[in-house]
Amino acid sequence: MLINLEVNAYTSRVASAAELRQELVPFASQQFREIWVRVDPEGPSLCALMNTNVGWLMYLRHDDGDTGFSSRNPMFDESDVMLGGLVFVGLVGGEQVPVIAYRLSNGQGDQYPASWALPERDIMYALEYFVEHEGRRPPFVKWHDDGLEDGQKMGAPAAAEDLPDSAQKEQAEFTVVLQAIGEKKIEVIREVRALTRLGLKEAKDLVEGVARHVKERVTRNEAERIKASLEKVGAKVELKRS
Repeated sequence: MLINLEVNAYTSRVASAAELRQELVPFASQQFREIWVRVDPEGPSLCALMNTNVGWLMYLRHDDGDTGFSSRNPMFDESDVMLGGLVFVGLVGGEQVPVIAYRLSNGQGDQYPASWALPERDIMYALEYFVEHEGRRPPFVKWHDDGLEDGQKMGAPAAAEDLPDSAQKEQAEFTVVLQAIGEKKIEVIREVRALTRLGLKEAKDLVEGVARHVKERVTRNEAERIKASLEKVGAKVELKRS
């Protein structure tokens, strides 16, 4: 299935995650990127607004006034993001909060809370998932239902009606188990370090160990994100209920 791709003023069509990555390469050095992937002109779409190496996501189920869903970062740490130089204090909903600036393809400037932003790697995983699953909403992203009343917006998780048995799955806790390393051992060790913040020796011991529990007692969304990260470098991963 061909997916429509728009990056700033550029348009194309892709059929796979590999083609998507290739099409995005020429724009990697641009500070501001507005990226859209669409199933068709009226179908589901996913937008990523990027500033350097962070961005936020918006998912629309249809092109008929859908309020949609926007990303949230449950790992947001104000003390960390301030160091990146992209965050400043701005006014959102009448409150002074840390924000990040973005620029649309038409030149319009916008700013959104820094707590909505995800690292570029997570943004890419989400775009690739959308392409590979023909418009499905990436389940490993923390979504907020933008159709809720203003008083409900902060802290209310997004509905996940497009995922089977989602309520039960989201409430459960999972352990991410590394079943097989594959042919890219070094890359797997690097991913484990990035996901767990372990030192080199500890990550190597985990990868070469017997149990190989990468992370324990995490939400399904987090477990799915970790699983996708490791499988991307050739590892075989299993999710078990804790």
